Amino acid sequence: MRERLPDERPGFTHRFAINAKHPNKDEIVKYKGYVTVGLYSDGRVGELFVKMDKQGSQTSGWADCWAVAVSTLLQSGTSLESICRKFKGVKFEPRGMTDSEDHDLRFVGSPVDYIVRWLEKRFPVQPETVFQTNDPDKPAELPPAQTKGSDK
Repeated sequence: MRERLPDERPGFTHRFAINAKHPNKDEIVKYKGYVTVGLYSDGRVGELFVKMDKQGSQTSGWADCWAVAVSTLLQSGTSLESICRKFKGVKFEPRGMTDSEDHDLRFVGSPVDYIVRWLEKRFPVQPETVFQTNDPDKPAELPPAQTKGSDK
């Protein structure tokens, strides 16, 4: 079931830029983008809007579609951690050096790679908790290990 955000909600916008090779020319072009994050009242990320500076371009089109899909996933219960894990490292143009002062975000494989890595840093996931037992003779157990491809 989809958990929609309230009509009025907190949020903010983050600007980013990727300096990448132009697809048809031998020059470096700055691709600017803006990520707007909408939050639930408890601080969870509930929606994303991504705007790229060249409206009507392929880059702008995929950004709009990807943001809608991610927002729908978030509102349907998929964790931000799972989404970031699936999309981190995705490579396609534009890719390259960024204007970020954060060393971990200086080189990215794509705008998607930048956005999910930035989200991970901005909204860190709490470490997994250890399951406690009431039996003093039985040691505490870790949560079951996730296998590759698991969405939990």
